[in-house]
Amino acid sequence: MTARIVLVRHAEPGRSARGRAIGRTDVGLSRKGARQARELASNLAATGVDRVVSSPSMRAVRTAEPIARACGAPLEVDDDLREIDFGAFDGRTFASIEREHPGLYATWMRAPTAVAFPDGETWPALRERAERAMERIAKTGEGRTTVAVTHLGVILATLGRVLPVADEDVFRLTIEHAHTSWLDVARGLPRAYP
Repeated sequence: MTARIVLVRHAEPGRSARGRAIGRTDVGLSRKGARQARELASNLAATGVDRVVSSPSMRAVRTAEPIARACGAPLEVDDDLREIDFGAFDGRTFASIEREHPGLYATWMRAPTAVAFPDGETWPALRERAERAMERIAKTGEGRTTVAVTHLGVILATLGRVLPVADEDVFRLTIEHAHTSWLDVARGLPRAYP
């Protein structure tokens, strides 16, 4: 049996997130983000959503709540859907990270999957966590459509497993805030479609 998963990148976060490495730092939505969440809810309500699963981050939950309401679906929180942990860089501006850690910052910008954030998470760890979440969501969502509201890192890690691209090339994908990516998972094998 097939499980359909609609990956949703959370809507635009509040102004305090701009220009910063925001992983575990909790921020809400901007006005534009709240509007994006309402529009997503309206669009997804017509697609037969059975359940909504969200990262515990406020920006994800605030995106997921209107979707769950509009679809009449339960809202669950899954810790494995949270963004990559930037460790000591979390919440800091990109400019300050570049200034204080120029070598590590240059590697991060050139080869993001090769970076180990100080006191944070690596790309392989994120990829493993994202895979675990998708497998669980697919298994418990067989025959249903589940919206999973999450973050850029989790979406890229998931699409990197589905699309025929190398890990580092997945960062060439453009996934804007409030973007949806649709997956069908049959027999544990995901397939992306427009």
